[in-house]
Amino acid sequence: QRSVPCFSKNIGECKSKQEEDKILTTEVSTLKQRFTETLSPKKLKEALVRMMYAEMLGHDASFGHIHAVNMTQQTNLLSKRVGYLASAICLHVGHELTTLLVNTMRRDLNSSNHVEVCASLIAIPKLVGLETMPALFDSVVALLEHQQEVVRKKAVMVLHRFYAVQPASVAGLSEKLRRVLCDKDPAVMGASLCILHDMAEADPAGHKDLVPSFVSILKQITEHRLPSSFDYHRMPAPWIQIKLLKVLAILGASDQRASEGM
Repeated sequence: QRSVPCFSKNIGECKSKQEEDKILTTEVSTLKQRFTETLSPKKLKEALVRMMYAEMLGHDASFGHIHAVNMTQQTNLLSKRVGYLASAICLHVGHELTTLLVNTMRRDLNSSNHVEVCASLIAIPKLVGLETMPALFDSVVALLEHQQEVVRKKAVMVLHRFYAVQPASVAGLSEKLRRVLCDKDPAVMGASLCILHDMAEADPAGHKDLVPSFVSILKQITEHRLPSSFDYHRMPAPWIQIKLLKVLAILGASDQRASEGM
């Protein structure tokens, strides 16, 4: 059987959809047989990667979904990450298998290994809905104080998803989110702008006191005080600038006093 890089290369080089479908139909048939066998961890990870390719290109490989869910429970970090990635790609909110993931997610959110925490946080926005959200909410909020900036950033992104699902769920987190806006890591601060933008859009009056903070951040960016890794073609953090301008536009609309503070 071809290696995964060779398999993906063959798909990429297809000249037509029919040619691609022919390769994938054969691949799905082979996968169905392989999943009935006892596979080594390495072979199982490879099979799940192939399953993801098939599903992303429109072919049903649902027979392998349970193997993705089971792999999230592995202690091996690479296996766990592949399991979460496959689950996030192939499953959806409300899928019958997502309920099997909730306890695993909750355990990984409380892990001392930040890689396990991140693996869980990446999958949660794709898989957690209104019914399963309460089981994970407190654990996610606690991660806003995590020592690793990548964990804090992903926790904010998950809370943004929770807000989209049920705005009232983050009603009591206003002060915590304001502190996140002042996080020492620019990536965490940038992630907080997304949820604060949506909250300001829903309740402009309740967020007008943040205008000085937004203006201060924008000034720091334009003065190139953020790390150069945030630059895009020498433009300082353009996506963060755009989000800040959108928030300021909301807060300054029909409000001369707020506008003058900008």
